[in-house]
Amino acid sequence: MKTIELFGRGCINELNKSLKRLGCSRVLLITGKTSYEKSPKRKEVESNLDGFLVQRYCNIDINPDIENLISGVRVANQFNPDIIVGIGGGSVLDTAKLLSILPVDESEIRDIITGIKRIPARIKHLILVPTTSGSGSEATQFAVSYIGKKKYSVSSTGMLPDMVFLDSEFTDTMSKELTATTAFDAISQAIESFWAVGATRESMNYASESITGIINIFNSLLTHPTSESRDKMMIASHLAGKAINISKTTGPHAISYALTKNFGIPHGIAVMLTLAAFVEFNTNLNSSLLNRQIDVTEYKQRIIKLLQLMQVKNIMGTTIKINKMIEQAGLKPGLKNFGISNPEDLVLLSENVNIERLNNNPLSINRSQLLMILNKSW
Repeated sequence: MKTIELFGRGCINELNKSLKRLGCSRVLLITGKTSYEKSPKRKEVESNLDGFLVQRYCNIDINPDIENLISGVRVANQFNPDIIVGIGGGSVLDTAKLLSILPVDESEIRDIITGIKRIPARIKHLILVPTTSGSGSEATQFAVSYIGKKKYSVSSTGMLPDMVFLDSEFTDTMSKELTATTAFDAISQAIESFWAVGATRESMNYASESITGIINIFNSLLTHPTSESRDKMMIASHLAGKAINISKTTGPHAISYALTKNFGIPHGIAVMLTLAAFVEFNTNLNSSLLNRQIDVTEYKQRIIKLLQLMQVKNIMGTTIKINKMIEQAGLKPGLKNFGISNPEDLVLLSENVNIERLNNNPLSINRSQLLMILNKSW
């Protein structure tokens, strides 16, 4: 079933009609703990839920773990909704997606998250409403959960929602820091998708449009955000999500989870801090390292196109561009500026990244090359 996408400022006011059209009566509303309560859009959401039985679940950490899911399953089991509506950032949307497919039996949840058991079919309707422009979670069949410090990515086409509401008014109150952090996630997704082993013509088209959109508005979005730039950023984020839903992510995202879990670096910043080093590694083409599924000539054309999309003349220009974007957010490039104080920390990070997760990177990476990339990012 194809996801229905509604876009436009205020489109959340179509929620009531959509719920009725789907024949729903019991709504499990998944939100953030305080962000939803503070949102100026809350009244609009709740007026659209008039006439429905609603149970809200918001026990979700910034990096959602299995305990959040077990707690959510208990709530869902007791309430028995016919639809789950997720309204929030990436962690909220991932939780909503997982709760839509996880079984009632708590003993099976861990086995599904770790991949031991197959993911059951979704029997509940699912609507997703992003309130940030970055994760693109509303457009993907993937959802992240942690068990301890270990990150698991669950994949199922059943987690693609029935409907998505892309109402950028939710992002109007985002701080400069959050706007930048989520934009970092989106542009990294788009760049990674563009060079990924799993890239297709369709995913590269989505990624190209996303990169261009973000590069063109990034500075004004941070300094003088307007309704138009917020709209464009939400579209770019959604396109990046569509791109990685096809291609999946690569090196920067694989490393980012260890940076977040071990050093508390927000996800969007974590991916951006190693992106420049990965650009250098992946574009200084060593054909002996290039994945056999990728044609060398075609990949060289991708690199040329990527530089054009980034509006730079060479690889060094891309590094400068990425570092400037970090500085425009009021931050300093370099892992050392985020609590990673010595080379031993880099070794720890390299040992906590699953090399198999780097298989989608266009050039193969071993442990020593990963450590080299981390040192360049330090």
